[in-house]
Amino acid sequence: RAAARSMQTSKATTVGQALDALPVGRSHYLVVALTCSVCFSAAFAGQIGPYVFPGLADEFQLSNDVLGVHAAASSIGSLIGTATGVLVDRIGRKPAMVFGFATACLCNFIAAAIPATFTILLVLRTIESGCGLLAFSSAMVWLQEHLPTTGRGTFYALAILGYPIGKETMIGVASILPVAQWRLLLLISGAL
Repeated sequence: RAAARSMQTSKATTVGQALDALPVGRSHYLVVALTCSVCFSAAFAGQIGPYVFPGLADEFQLSNDVLGVHAAASSIGSLIGTATGVLVDRIGRKPAMVFGFATACLCNFIAAAIPATFTILLVLRTIESGCGLLAFSSAMVWLQEHLPTTGRGTFYALAILGYPIGKETMIGVASILPVAQWRLLLLISGAL
């Protein structure tokens, strides 16, 4: 057992040393840019709820209590997304990120494009939130695994900048759209 533990420690140290020995280059910046875009999209989609609530309430004649269910769907989806972290280790970071991101975008497109019932919108919001969190968490792990330990904090800070930029972009876009255009907001979120 001690020999196996010693081998694992040596192997991990060797991988860390190998990452640190690599020169920072184009692939590192691409990983940071991709992670930044996932953070941007996650923030944009995560902030959408309060901006679609007035349009949902008008179109479906919903009370504030029922709108709270829509907000809860996002949280439930996020919990499911967190639980899928086990799958990330099995299928890989990049495939999980691509699947989560594509599915979240698709849910927004479907919700915006079809004349749906409120129940269908709740299901789509739950799936979108779960898959969005899957993409976000996969991207964060993938980022950490591809960067040298020196400078990792700087790269992480650059990648996470996508989150506040996405949040502020959502607020800006929502502020210029009429309340009745909540579906357009979903389309924009799906496209981002």
